[in-house]
Amino acid sequence: MFPILFYASIAKKIEVKAHKNGYKIVYCSTENDKDRGKEFLTMFATLGVDGCLMALTMGMEKDIAALIDKRMNIVLVDRKFKNTGADVVMVNNQEGMYAPVKHLIDRGYKNIGLIALALDNPEREDRILRYHQAGARSQLAFILVSTSIQS
Repeated sequence: MFPILFYASIAKKIEVKAHKNGYKIVYCSTENDKDRGKEFLTMFATLGVDGCLMALTMGMEKDIAALIDKRMNIVLVDRKFKNTGADVVMVNNQEGMYAPVKHLIDRGYKNIGLIALALDNPEREDRILRYHQAGARSQLAFILVSTSIQS
């Protein structure tokens, strides 16, 4: 539910700003499904959209790179892929995880769990890294549950 609210709030702000500047927005949700994301990319290319703002799932690097090669303007939101050539807008995931975990630790909580989306390299994902760092500094054992968005 949180990822949906997070991206919905970003999408609404983008839509308002775009409308004020004479642009129209087509909003689609991949629900972290690579095949669904590829369908949307094909649709955008067919429609000849001016550009795409995307928060896509892993495994779509080649598809994004192909659209960039065709001169489509692409900005990735809260996801970055190596060697795509796309512009990226990121949130501070490390601080975004550390601050609430520290808040709980400072209030005496000892059993702090994290439910995170299953990613290709979860050990390298900023939020998970910071979660573990906060636990290590406090000498607490943390519990990480990895799940898919479809669960």
